[in-house]
Amino acid sequence: MAVGKYVGRTLPQNVVVEPDSERKHAALRRRLTVRWDMFDPKRSTPAVETLRAHGYYPYLLIEDWELPAFRNQFGTTSQYGGVDWPPAFVYRNEVRIYDFADRAEAPRRPADRDADRAARRVAAALEI
Repeated sequence: MAVGKYVGRTLPQNVVVEPDSERKHAALRRRLTVRWDMFDPKRSTPAVETLRAHGYYPYLLIEDWELPAFRNQFGTTSQYGGVDWPPAFVYRNEVRIYDFADRAEAPRRPADRDADRAARRVAAALEI
């Protein structure tokens, strides 16, 4: 799956990806994953912050058809529930990867932003 290739080639090793299905887990075998559909909505924002505090980079991997369910589950309980920021990666206008840090109010280090821009350029060059 091209999305798995993107994650493997461009995101940091200590990334946490939040897909919702076992099918996506197979594509991301070498990454820590947390299934959002099994997560307590009231604990989602603290969980993202805890992951960051421990040196992880949480991302959300979601298909377009899943967005309404995600927003319904987390929209009123999490600052991330509205998924109201641009995705870091889009595959065939169907699968999106969102960097939670792009939505967070805390400023990111310039080196992190530069790495993200470089990752997007690599993905575009690879046409994945």
